[in-house]
Order: sequence, then C-alpha cells, then structure tokens
Amino acid sequence: MHFTLLVLLAITACTPRARNAAVIPEEKFAAIYASLIETGEASQKAGLDTTAEHAAADSVLRSAGVTADQFRATVQALNADVRKWKTVSDAVARILEERATARADRR
Repeated sequence: MHFTLLVLLAITACTPRARNAAVIPEEKFAAIYASLIETGEASQKAGLDTTAEHAAADSVLRSAGVTADQFRATVQALNADVRKWKTVSDAVARILEERATARADRR
C-alpha cells in the first residue's frame, strides 16, 4: 500500500500538466488522501494487481469530484510548503482514526 501511494505521489509530483489545475482545499485533500490509503490497504489485502490498484485510486478521485490533475497540483503546492504537508498529514491521521473508530463502533 505504501509503495502504491509513494508511486502515486512521485508520479503526481513530476507531472507538469498539474500546474494549471485548481488546488484542492486542504481538508478535502486530506479526506481524499485518507481514502486512498484505505483503498490501497484494501487492494493489497485483496491481492489486486497494480492496474486494479490504480483503477481503485482513480475511483476514489472520481467519487470525490476531483481530477488527477487537481490531485497533482495539490501535491505540488504542498511540496512547496512542508508546514502545509504537516497540517494535511495531521488531518489525514485524524480522519483515519475517526473512520477506524466508527468501524469499530459498528461491530
């Protein structure tokens, strides 16, 4: 899962097309990023190949109403300011914890 996310981030950070795309607001980006982490973990548990993992990631972006270019532009914007990444990282951790707690409560 982490490998898939690292590949996704590496690709997004190096893609020039993203420069003209709108940046996703940080809270929304954090929720999308958390969903990508969860999707990546589920894909690995299910033994999906890389193509299926990428399709799952694309599905997360479509569900959130954002494009891959917007995701790339946001990654590039965050790469320009490490403090913003810290804020987003904290938000992602909070979202993942809240979702895990909600799933545990439903059991």
